[in-house]
Amino acid sequence: MSIAVPAPLPRERVLATPRLHSPGEDPIAWLSHFDLVSQGNNWPPTTQFNTVGLYLGLNALHWFKEKHSTWTTFDDFKKAFRAKFLIHAFTAKARAAAQAFRQEFPDR
Repeated sequence: MSIAVPAPLPRERVLATPRLHSPGEDPIAWLSHFDLVSQGNNWPPTTQFNTVGLYLGLNALHWFKEKHSTWTTFDDFKKAFRAKFLIHAFTAKARAAAQAFRQEFPDR
């Protein structure tokens, strides 16, 4: 009778580096990019949670430092990040669209 030996877990690595989140960037797109890079690097959620702050721009990093102790998982961070920065991204897009409209139709 043979004993089944579990396969070793894939090792964490850095094949790609997540891009830095910049102000006004779509938070959903940035989180998707971060998740994709994390999966490619075999980063478990704990590594994602412990490293995500390294890839945040100044505004997001300031917010992250203030709130970091209120989250216990990477999913907690993602929910809070979406809630905080999604409205900023929509506002920036709306402002840009309004400005483009005013430039195209200045007498309206």
